Amino acid sequence: MELISMNSVKKALQHLHTAFHADCRQKYKLAVVEYMEGAPQLVQVAREEGLCTQSKQFLKAKCQQYLDRIQAIKTGLDSGEDTIPPNTTVDRTQPNIDGLDEDSREAIHSWTELPFQHSLSEVKGAEQVKEFLWTNIILPLLCPGLPGSVTRVKRGILLYGLPGTGKTMLLCAMAAAVACPVVRVTACDLITTCYGAECMVQRLKDLFAWAKQNQPCVLCLDDLDVLYSPDHDAEDSVTRMVREELILQLKPVSADYQVTVIGATQKPWHLATDRGKLQRKFDRRFHLTLPDKTERVQIFTQQMTNIVHKLSQNDLDLIGQLTSGFTGADISVLARSCAMAPVRILQGATHFQKVTMTLTQNGTEVTQEMMSPCDADAPGAVQITWEFLNPERIDVPQVTMAMVEKEIAHGLVRPSCGELDLQKIKEWAEEFGQD
Repeated sequence: MELISMNSVKKALQHLHTAFHADCRQKYKLAVVEYMEGAPQLVQVAREEGLCTQSKQFLKAKCQQYLDRIQAIKTGLDSGEDTIPPNTTVDRTQPNIDGLDEDSREAIHSWTELPFQHSLSEVKGAEQVKEFLWTNIILPLLCPGLPGSVTRVKRGILLYGLPGTGKTMLLCAMAAAVACPVVRVTACDLITTCYGAECMVQRLKDLFAWAKQNQPCVLCLDDLDVLYSPDHDAEDSVTRMVREELILQLKPVSADYQVTVIGATQKPWHLATDRGKLQRKFDRRFHLTLPDKTERVQIFTQQMTNIVHKLSQNDLDLIGQLTSGFTGADISVLARSCAMAPVRILQGATHFQKVTMTLTQNGTEVTQEMMSPCDADAPGAVQITWEFLNPERIDVPQVTMAMVEKEIAHGLVRPSCGELDLQKIKEWAEEFGQD
């Protein structure tokens, strides 16, 4: 019964999580569809006999929240989207910061302001990591009363990979999925020398004190390799004291300790120094590798969602081949650069010609004359630049495969990770990486 309940809740929550993000972005029709997929499944789970009374009460309350939200959106769509009230289906309880000094309060408050922009489904690739986060962290935190829903990570998780492989995106996506306090802090935030070693150590102590006050909660520690970077003096008092205090604080204080720590690093081999004390504080270690061809196509397609283009599936497959060695961030840069290619064509154009186009305005097709950039010897070419044309009558070129190939072939966008970094992280993964 436990396995059936957990799998059913996971499927329901995935629909509801997608619905929540669509709701926040005012994509109300999609939100209603996803809410109506997930809510009935959650109702069905709440009726299972194997659930305790606490679990049933929790799930019934959540189901009622979602059903009320569906009704509010439907009513708003009938009378106008302006009347739809804000989304409150996810209750993010304000964290308690009592007992902390003013500097620590301000710092922790800034660290809790995360960019809740992505859902896990929007992060392409890293399927094993996303599955682990769903099953072992997100699901237990969303439904604490379910059988077997105690967070299954006793100490912490380490995400390691080259820059641009999606570590921070996964942290933010996970933070967006849970309904408990989440804080993300980088190692650079903890070793600011202008405050002094004692001040930074106290701030770190206050961070973990805050976490214990607000458990269950999640601490995201980004760029951990900075603490062991050769760029810092080995005898630097701030770095050394913060490092020692962090290792001390990462030790669970009791069996019911519910502070989940997720670390991220670009250079995990730095954590192996100092006899690997920090490295051993993480139960599970996941390697975020470079995306394969299929994942590169998915990332590029996702980035081009709101960009008008003429790329076929064959073109996208070819782009997947041409971007071998690119990280997810590199592909995002490529997509943005390709999106600007038509703009560069307009800026460099010295001649335009009239073209007749059929456009759709308010659901009605209309024929309109537009000005399209062309060569000087093209039929009907007029020597003029875009500054002297009506912006509404300019035919902006669509992104083509030739534009994408030009961006790659001319080296305008290149892989950001070198062979040396790839080799070093591969060697570390073979020796210390678990998953």
